[in-house]
Amino acid sequence: VDGSQLTGILAGGIKNVRLIKVSGSVTPSAGVTKWLAFGVGGGGGSGHAFALGALSSGGGGGGGFIAFSAVNAGSSYSVSIGSGGRGGASGSSQGGTGGTTSLVIGGTTFTATGGGGSSYNSVAANIRPGGSPGAGTGGLLNASGEPGGLASYAIQDSSPGNPGIGAFALGYGYGGAGVEGANSNGNGGSQGCLLILEF
Repeated sequence: VDGSQLTGILAGGIKNVRLIKVSGSVTPSAGVTKWLAFGVGGGGGSGHAFALGALSSGGGGGGGFIAFSAVNAGSSYSVSIGSGGRGGASGSSQGGTGGTTSLVIGGTTFTATGGGGSSYNSVAANIRPGGSPGAGTGGLLNASGEPGGLASYAIQDSSPGNPGIGAFALGYGYGGAGVEGANSNGNGGSQGCLLILEF
């Protein structure tokens, strides 16, 4: 980011902080001319454990972006918030993929894709990988989430994937944790969010 892009931020300070959790449109607050936005996609759901002693893998974390842009007072900007992926259910090995969070300003679209769902694991000692991470695009800084923990009969790491940038302290964009047991449904991933600092 070159210094000219930050003009007015240091002098004017933060005027407002907004946490957006529902899709729709967002209008800048009065007197605001710039947004610094942190977006995170929904986390993937964990898989279904179908047999006694079976483990399912954790879901992948949603990707993230950081975007900085001028905004116009009175204009509405389109926002889509990614939902968390569903947990894998009986007869379905995969957890659901998390939804994509996006912000459209002018002709630029910033996106954070959801984390992938994850595979289930049988009682056999074969390893099932964790859910795939989501990624961010279009921002000043983009990040992939972390893959969910893998699982096997011998390796019991079915932890959820952490999200990409922008949501660690808020609890959004995490993948679902894996489960153990007979015919156990997986856990759903956390929804995404958009955090906007207004200047």
